[in-house]
Amino acid sequence: MREVFNQLQKIEDRANPTIEDIIEFVSIFSGVEYNDLLNADIRDLKRAYNGGLESFNTYKKQAPPDSIQLNGQWYDRIKFEEGRVTGGWYIDVKNYQKEFEARPALFAALNYVERGLKYADKDKDGFAVNKLSDREKVFNEHFQPDVFLNLHGFFLSHSEQLKSDFLKFKAAQMIAVTKTARKQSKKLKKKKKTKTWFLNGLKRYITLPKK
Repeated sequence: MREVFNQLQKIEDRANPTIEDIIEFVSIFSGVEYNDLLNADIRDLKRAYNGGLESFNTYKKQAPPDSIQLNGQWYDRIKFEEGRVTGGWYIDVKNYQKEFEARPALFAALNYVERGLKYADKDKDGFAVNKLSDREKVFNEHFQPDVFLNLHGFFLSHSEQLKSDFLKFKAAQMIAVTKTARKQSKKLKKKKKTKTWFLNGLKRYITLPKK
């Protein structure tokens, strides 16, 4: 999928591509080896090129599907625009966002999850049952380019909301950490006071060793 987009960007004049451009594009788009296409009829190659190019030129922006089926498995879209995500999802999106352009399947894998499971779900022993890397492999082989374009556009249109939600999440996280730290600090102070009171009481009966 990534290779198809990259190859299109390399073609300077899509209306009048070179023979090399046509063969390279058809090879990537169809999955047929480049060398195997060298013996193909140039007319067939041009028809295949024009057909593939048309699918991109006639593309119309739509909302990404809520569910997709790939290789026999159903995947449901993560409704991030409705806030139906975990803190871990926000962190993964932030950490991987610079790789989305080079790894579109990873981007898709972050937005769809196996039906009946949650993002980064775990079994009773705490082991991951639906790894992001496993989804990325499946999506890289089977995810449709037009669905990716729809998903990408939808994601970008909500990018400001995502930034706002992420900042809220980080703020809530910091508040929680601060509250925990304060509680721990109070406990330590309380223990210190109790210990000091106890030791002062002991001094009336015994001589404590000097430090």
